[in-house]
Amino acid sequence: MVEKLNQALANGYDGLRLSGTALWLENKDWSDFVNYEIKLDSAISNYQMIALCTYSLDRFDATKIIEAAINHQFVLIKREGTLEQIKKFQA
Repeated sequence: MVEKLNQALANGYDGLRLSGTALWLENKDWSDFVNYEIKLDSAISNYQMIALCTYSLDRFDATKIIEAAINHQFVLIKREGTLEQIKKFQA
């Protein structure tokens, strides 16, 4: 990931955008995935990167999606056809 960022910076870009999806994920792997999301968010915050992670309510219930999403700086949800941003609570 850092190598890709360095290539982007060397090519004149301001940073790196990346996207990931959890559609491949099985329920049995959820806990490992959440731990991965925690580490990923921490790593991304140290670099000029922005990531878009997508989760499907068809595959996972809202509780699981929230469990993963709270590790991100903010979340976009679609409610009644409108996107809303929910920012991470900072104590």
